[in-house]
Amino acid sequence: MKVIKRNGSEVEFDKQKIANAIRGAFREQYDYESDDMTSCIDKITDEIETISKNRVLQVEEIQDIVERKLMSTKYKDVAKAYITYRYL
Repeated sequence: MKVIKRNGSEVEFDKQKIANAIRGAFREQYDYESDDMTSCIDKITDEIETISKNRVLQVEEIQDIVERKLMSTKYKDVAKAYITYRYL
């Protein structure tokens, strides 16, 4: 499955990059890893993979999906950390 980067190039989707970004946002808020965090990461990356089976996604669309999914959880603080990280 392909992703369109900001520069317009098309690359293979790397699930691990998204997982690492979400994990980093969690770690910024909590000093430990939890099953909740792992479950949240898996649900978000699985949804991105499902959506991208039907079409090529732009990196911004993927980031928007991550933000929306995090905001729909009890981890609003993690969503905020992710959003801040995204814009740095």
